[in-house]
Amino acid sequence: MSATEEGAAMTEREPVPESEFGPKGLLRPGHCCHCDRYRDAVMAVAIEGGNSGPGYLVEACVPHARALAARVLAPQWLRDDLAELDRAMRENTGRGTELRIAE
Repeated sequence: MSATEEGAAMTEREPVPESEFGPKGLLRPGHCCHCDRYRDAVMAVAIEGGNSGPGYLVEACVPHARALAARVLAPQWLRDDLAELDRAMRENTGRGTELRIAE
């Protein structure tokens, strides 16, 4: 494989099954509502209800999710999700590869 082909292979991304996005699918690539950047790992931090339609999830990168979870009015499920993520990182997720999150 030439250097050009190798570089192209490194930049191309294959779709990753939902089960590969952290424990219980907590993480996925997406847009962080706080830093306004596309990140490799975001998680739900709030649920916005729609008055005349379906609601949607508000997502943030893990460092900003931790900051939002520290607030008094943060939902308990956000704290629970972060605790599950921390537990999985400590246990190495059992898949033979370490779950790494850029913070």
